[in-house]
Parts: sequence; structure tokens; C-alpha cells
Amino acid sequence: LQDAGSIDLGRVSAGSGLAIAMAQFGLGFRVMKHPRGGYLLEIDVGDESSNLWPIGWKNKRPLTEVLPRFYQFVEVDLEDDKVEDVINTIADRIELPWFCSQQRLAANGIDFSQIVYSTPPDRISPSGLLRSIGKKHRIKMELRTDEDGLLFLWCTTVVDQAAWKKRFASVI
Repeated sequence: LQDAGSIDLGRVSAGSGLAIAMAQFGLGFRVMKHPRGGYLLEIDVGDESSNLWPIGWKNKRPLTEVLPRFYQFVEVDLEDDKVEDVINTIADRIELPWFCSQQRLAANGIDFSQIVYSTPPDRISPSGLLRSIGKKHRIKMELRTDEDGLLFLWCTTVVDQAAWKKRFASVI
């Protein structure tokens, strides 16, 4: 297994936090009723297409209302800036925790800690900037909601994000 490093899960709910932590190793969990009462967690190998506890949920309200700063234009000028640093800056400014699926990215040949991004001076929203970075590097960075209704940013592969969206397509 790879070294997942340290993850500060203090700003997300227990269920999403556990799913985020386990995803670092290609694992997930299911909550199941125990035959003698109570519940147990079944741990399994899987990704976002698997029937595991999801890494966040769709938000029930429009994201432009819940987090308007994510869609407001800001000045940017990046020259070979590390994507991790760019995301840290965005997350700090809009007070949003963010997490990355290191295992899934690595399995797809993406060394997240090494990718950089450049863009000439421009005005763009944090949302638009993350979409542009994602398109260039074959990653997706999307807002998700934990069980307590708090938003966080999740970075994963394009395929996994598509699987998550398909899984929750019926949720409006």
C-alpha cells in the first residue's frame, strides 16, 4: 500500500471522513445490520462505481447559492504553479476543505504532487480554474456534501467522477 500521508478530516462528517481515508488505499465500506442487533462495517476493495459508502453526496441546494465565492471571478496569473498549491489557495480563500484520491490518481498514472499549471493573467472563477486544470491533467475537482450538509472539494479521476455522477443521477 502507498503512504497516504496525513489527512485532516476534522471538517467533514464521520461517514465521509472514513470514506475519504479508506479511498486513499483503494478501499471503502458498507454499513450493514448485525444479526444480533446494531451495525457493522464491511470493508471492501472498490472505487466510486462500487456499492460502497460514497465519498460525499450531491448537494440539495444550488451550489451557486450555497458557495457563491466558488463562482465569482478573481484575478489569476499562474506560471508552472503546483496544482496542490493552487487548490490550497482556493480552499483557504473560500474556506473549504479539500481532499484528493491519491490511490485512484496514482493507479491512472497521475502523480498529483508533481503536476503544475500555467495560465496568463486573466479573470476566472475558482470553479472555472479547477475545471481548466482538470481538463489539462485528466482529473476532476468537484464540490460534494458530507452527511452534515457541509461542502468539501474532492479531486479524483475523470472516470471515478463520472461513476459517482451516474450513481447519483437520480438525485435532484
